Amino acid sequence: MTGAATASKDVPGGRLDLEVRSVNHRFLKVGIRVDGRLPRVEPLAETAAKAHLERGHVSYALRLSTTSAPGLASLDEAAFAEAAATLRRLATMHGLDTPGVRDVLSVPGVLRSASEPDEALEPEIAALLDEGTRALVASREREGQALAATLSGHLDRIAELVGELTARADAVPDALRSRVRERVETLLQGTGTSLDAGQLEREIAWLADRADVREELARLEAHVGHARDLLAQGGAIGKRLDFLAQELLRETNTVGSKTPDLASTHHVLALKTEVERLREQVQNVE
Repeated sequence: MTGAATASKDVPGGRLDLEVRSVNHRFLKVGIRVDGRLPRVEPLAETAAKAHLERGHVSYALRLSTTSAPGLASLDEAAFAEAAATLRRLATMHGLDTPGVRDVLSVPGVLRSASEPDEALEPEIAALLDEGTRALVASREREGQALAATLSGHLDRIAELVGELTARADAVPDALRSRVRERVETLLQGTGTSLDAGQLEREIAWLADRADVREELARLEAHVGHARDLLAQGGAIGKRLDFLAQELLRETNTVGSKTPDLASTHHVLALKTEVERLREQVQNVE
């Protein structure tokens, strides 16, 4: 299901800005683009997405806006004190000159470049990803309400067409019997061959049985009812609706292959069109 959301968070020295988008996907797939100054946050994004979503291709875009001058380094005073103490101890042990400030500053980790990833931001980033994902869920829910109304409209039309086909189904055997009898009589006219009524009735019964679509129509009606129940239930119903849409299409194709009259065929074509529309929209459901 598609959706979009944004979220921001002030952090020491700047601000984190997040954009979250989702598009349709059969499974949950997570992608993230991050500012080079940020730590590796892919696992945090995976955790946030899995906590709130089940399907969709979710894309996170995270950037850091700093308030300090670009390119300046910051001093980690705790790391400076630890490095100074270590260097003094080593100098005393080995009879070396007492280290100066420049020596201490050259120890990795004492000075942090503005372009280096800041691991201390991970808790802030995790909170922001969770906030943004929640906002995305709210966006998807709003779209879901509109989508549910669209799906209900398709189901109503499908139920209407199934009802019309069901009403015609009972009349098919009699219409088929009359049509076949007329054709046989026309073919035998002038040949001197008499009509075997018993054999004709058996053939008509066989044709009527092959053209009987009431069982398929009953299953179509049941599938529509099940789909309506799922829409009322809510939640992650996309996979089940997709399965029902496939079953609706399969039963519709069977009805079409067995329908003997032109009027019913027109109804079947309209039914198939409506089921295809339903199936297309169902791909948007989580």
